[in-house]
Amino acid sequence: MKHKVIQCLIFILLTLNSSLLFSQVNNSPAYYLNSKKVEMKNLYINYQNVDSIWVEKIKEKAIYIYTKKRQVNFLSLDDVLKKYSNVTSSGGDVLIRINGEIIDDLSGIRIDDSYFIYVETKRLSETQYIKHELRGLVIVDIALETKKREQRIILRGKNEMFPLEM
Repeated sequence: MKHKVIQCLIFILLTLNSSLLFSQVNNSPAYYLNSKKVEMKNLYINYQNVDSIWVEKIKEKAIYIYTKKRQVNFLSLDDVLKKYSNVTSSGGDVLIRINGEIIDDLSGIRIDDSYFIYVETKRLSETQYIKHELRGLVIVDIALETKKREQRIILRGKNEMFPLEM
């Protein structure tokens, strides 16, 4: 019995050792935008502005992104909220979604101002089934699109949509 326990322990140790020895280290690459290092998870860049992408795999794992115009103007999250909504700040009881994804970390978010930015806010103060403590929550949906939405109107009683002429 003692012999089988020792064999089992040796097998487990060898398995763990070989998996640690042969497993690859998953280092995420560094990102550079026009030769300047950036944190890509907080950056929303319009792909139509991208001129070229170059991947460096030999020295350091790095991805270089070059834009058509070397200077890209970015808006902070608070700038977007002030410009496109009635919410003055991203702090407090505000839940932010960008392109349908809930944003966990609001620090350092920068959005390419060449996007067509659409912001919709929903206040939960009128919602009856939400707990009273949560009724101060504001949900902000930000949609980043590469082309302008065509405004349409729907006439009551009709299922047809007509472009809005201005």
